Amino acid sequence: MMNRPIAIVLFGLLLAALWSGLANAASGQEANDQESAKDTATIAGDVRLILPSVIYATPGIECNIYFANAVLVLNRRNYSFDVTCEKGFQFEERWTFTPTPEECAEYPLVIEVRDETNRIVARGATSVHVNRLSPDRTEATTLLIVGASFVEYSIYPQHILDLSRSGDLAPLRLIGSRGAGNMPPMGDLRHEGYSGWTAKGFATLAGPLSRSGFHRRGATGSPFVYEFADGSKELDFARYCEEFNEGRSPDFVTVDLGGNDVFRADDETIDDVIDGMFLHYDALITAIQKMSPRTHIGVLSSTSPSVSQDGFRNYTGAGKQTRWQFHRNIHRLVERKIEHYDNRTDERIHLVPTYVNLDTEHHFPTWSPQLNARTADATIRVNNGTHPSTAGYQQIGDSVWSWIVGAMTETCPLQTRPRPERE
Repeated sequence: MMNRPIAIVLFGLLLAALWSGLANAASGQEANDQESAKDTATIAGDVRLILPSVIYATPGIECNIYFANAVLVLNRRNYSFDVTCEKGFQFEERWTFTPTPEECAEYPLVIEVRDETNRIVARGATSVHVNRLSPDRTEATTLLIVGASFVEYSIYPQHILDLSRSGDLAPLRLIGSRGAGNMPPMGDLRHEGYSGWTAKGFATLAGPLSRSGFHRRGATGSPFVYEFADGSKELDFARYCEEFNEGRSPDFVTVDLGGNDVFRADDETIDDVIDGMFLHYDALITAIQKMSPRTHIGVLSSTSPSVSQDGFRNYTGAGKQTRWQFHRNIHRLVERKIEHYDNRTDERIHLVPTYVNLDTEHHFPTWSPQLNARTADATIRVNNGTHPSTAGYQQIGDSVWSWIVGAMTETCPLQTRPRPERE
């Protein structure tokens, strides 16, 4: 039989070992929890990865995240992208997802960016919201589209109108004083698109108004600014609605401005330029909200330029700009718009992330010049570095339409899916 003192000592050692094991297990679990939190923490990193809080999607329409637009790098092929999401497919240049009507839900998504040493240099998270329209929607919803050349060219406004007509539901009713071709509207297509304009122009510029049929570029005043006989002027959205929407506020307004504001900026001036732009952007938004707090306002993020310098070959002299500097300017503009307008849905202000859905490698206009003067062989070059092709404009329209659908009543509750697990 074991000596009693020895048994007591052995029992004590056993308890100590058991306590140590439990403590180590708890410590290990805490370390694992910390590592798990670290693996999903958002870091912009040196490549300045930017993602919005929400990406909107709707059944039957392709939703994309193009990696070249989400990071600020000269060549996205120098990095590895790893997307974790319950849905979609990851290709070389993008993550893509075309939901079905049965996939209405909220899907968390995480992107990790790695360099050539496999070191994580950036990580970001967002949530893909898939919604579909209620079959009970029978009344037309009104939409006012405000912007510069992207809107004036009328391709994506027409695409949004076409998408709203694609089912058996009541289509959108667009409002505005302009139609296609920089002319008064001749049919259902209408908007407030003015090439070359900035936020300041829409908030302050008085002069001959488009409503009078005066459409000459550079000489038309803002449709929202009214000038009086004494020379005073006022930003009056309610009066605009009296003229163009029978006194009613629109259900939706999209504001697509910023590219012209920041075009000539550089790294030293970009934030000051954006600060000034926000003063006028916010003045326009405040005027809309003053008319009706119920109106949903979609602030379009702005979109990246073509990945090719070829489209910037004509920007010389006083208007000189390179593709890389303009991409830097737009990337900073998108960062600041996300900071300023994202997560404000309680005010019915929404950040519409059009930048992630545009294929900047393939959807810009091209031409076929000679390779050089000593050969008749031709090549394909980008012809316009800032304005996309029809397919690119349609991708912008897809993003806007998906946001509109998301802001309307869904037929199914938006279910939150589990956060992606990192391996």
